[in-house]
Amino acid sequence: MQFINPNILFALLAVLIPVAIHLFNFRKYRKVYFSNVSFLKELQQKTQKQSQLLHLLVPLMRILSITMLVLAFAQPFIPSKKQSLPGQISVVSIFVDNSFSMEAAGSKGRLLDEARSKAAEIAAAYKTDDLFQLLTNDFSGKHQRLVTKEEFLEMLPEVTASPAVRTLSEITSRQQDQLSTHRSVSKFAYVISDFQQSTVMSGLPKGSLQDSYDLIPLKSSANKNIYIDSCWFSNPVIQLNRTSTINVKIKNTSDDDLEKIPVKLMINGRQRAVAAVNIKAGSSSEVSLPFANPQPGIMEGLIEISDYPVTYDDIFYFVFKVSDKIPVLVVNGGDENSYLNSVFKLDSVINLTQVVAGKTDYSSFPEYRLIVLNDLRTITSGAIQELSRFVTQGGSLLIFPAHNADIPVVNQLLSSLGTDLIEVLDSANSKVSQINTNHPVFSDVFEKVVSIPTIRTSH
Repeated sequence: MQFINPNILFALLAVLIPVAIHLFNFRKYRKVYFSNVSFLKELQQKTQKQSQLLHLLVPLMRILSITMLVLAFAQPFIPSKKQSLPGQISVVSIFVDNSFSMEAAGSKGRLLDEARSKAAEIAAAYKTDDLFQLLTNDFSGKHQRLVTKEEFLEMLPEVTASPAVRTLSEITSRQQDQLSTHRSVSKFAYVISDFQQSTVMSGLPKGSLQDSYDLIPLKSSANKNIYIDSCWFSNPVIQLNRTSTINVKIKNTSDDDLEKIPVKLMINGRQRAVAAVNIKAGSSSEVSLPFANPQPGIMEGLIEISDYPVTYDDIFYFVFKVSDKIPVLVVNGGDENSYLNSVFKLDSVINLTQVVAGKTDYSSFPEYRLIVLNDLRTITSGAIQELSRFVTQGGSLLIFPAHNADIPVVNQLLSSLGTDLIEVLDSANSKVSQINTNHPVFSDVFEKVVSIPTIRTSH
């Protein structure tokens, strides 16, 4: 409990007056003579008990009356966290979620527009001389200060959608940093958001918050959105003047089946392919986009679909490299491998280089797309380190270990790459009944697969 006029409480000293009257009892007694006191004694005993009770009640009532009168003038009240003291300035921090998910349609239009309206309504409930902070996902420098109510309302229309996202822990921490710099005891914080589980709610504040917080959730009217989930090439190597195919996976989160959704492929700002896809409600669909690469170099590609109102996930960016020649390095532990020569030397796109294990130039590794370790018995620690760096930077490594290879050393390289390890040599005889030509290992290996009919003989 607090008092608006606490100085008046000093008047409670007035309760000492009835206490003094009670203690000293200034009333004077006088003697009265009676001829027969037999009845007077009985009446005197009964009246004395009543007078003692009254003698205590009277000063108590006087003390209570003085106390209540003083408290009434002191104006006591119980402070509320939602209200500030009369005449005191309030400091208000309002976070408006402007992430791309706020582009979804709500009951009153876009969620971002609804959030800005909510922020304006909150500001209207405070006094003109109160101070405000407008905070968004951008954590912009101009939002790191307190402004007047009029300035706050002028800044709200400038809030636009942004790719930045913040967790609830980051938001409340930034708000507390600003509120803690002001001496006012009336501090309030609001968070207006759709509270996406993967963004805002992925990081929650730890412990209790110092100031008063209000979370204002906004919800989209319907879950209608399609987005590009992923894309990948069917070709293991993108070659010059060769047809390549990129596959696109598109998801439909709405409750309606969608038909003939246009999908467009752009490479270096030019349209290279277009297709249409049908997607059932709550499912995904894949579409293939073939295209040719007329020039070598780094290619900047994007895949675009058309969707409303959530448009931020309608474009998928990717980068790939087209090489005129594909440099391949073969490090031989002994003689050259005739099988590798027949595979690589017959392809005009492959630029094959072969070296002996002891004469390998580690600094040239970044120049190659593929490194083949052929028939190496052991690998030096320096080679293991450089090969691991080569793979980490996007290169490919193929290992054909020697028959008498030092397995622990080879496993050291495999362990650094996070792959499976080599076990001991299995010398048991095995028979192959058929080759699974549909296995991904044999993709684009055979020009034509001929099925051999089964011949049955009767006895």
